[in-house]
Amino acid sequence: MDAARVDGAGALRRLWHVTLPSIAPLIVFNAITLVIGSFPTFTQAFVLTSGGPNNASLFYALHL
Repeated sequence: MDAARVDGAGALRRLWHVTLPSIAPLIVFNAITLVIGSFPTFTQAFVLTSGGPNNASLFYALHL
């Protein structure tokens, strides 16, 4: 990060080229965990109500 600052990189370029690549594995892990965690919620809601009228009983985790 300091090397990018010394080379004259702006805040957005440092974020895009230094910070995001370093936390990319965490972002991927959290996305996969979120998808796996939404499967039980989806099963429960879909089996009980089949989505309900106008998909009213679908949970927030399903839309993620």
